Amino acid sequence: MGYSGVVKNDRANQTVIEDFLNSFGKVDYIDESLLDVFTGYGVAGPNYIYNFLISFTNAGVLAGMPRQQANKLALENLRAAAAFVEQSGKHPAELLDINNSAGGVGITAQHELDKSSFFSRNRKCCPCCC
Repeated sequence: MGYSGVVKNDRANQTVIEDFLNSFGKVDYIDESLLDVFTGYGVAGPNYIYNFLISFTNAGVLAGMPRQQANKLALENLRAAAAFVEQSGKHPAELLDINNSAGGVGITAQHELDKSSFFSRNRKCCPCCC
């Protein structure tokens, strides 16, 4: 799982190298100016997910749930949410709107997240809603 960022030039024939590159995962052809960003983001990305998973599990434990059960639920939420984003083709902000009913637990949790330092102060989730 994961992506390799590939920069090609006019001497590289994409058709010739495609099978080789795809043999070790997904490939994204990128502009050379993004190579360092792509690499750092891809390599460090799991660290953010692991830390989120730990925090999400700890929130369940803090609320009184046994750690094993909280971790199992957190993992399922992570899998399901990622799959729904991928399968629906919708922006996560749209899915938040679908998931959050008026006065419900989801919008209450979102309100707390928005008040916290979870997001950067200059949060821009997408051009459509921020």
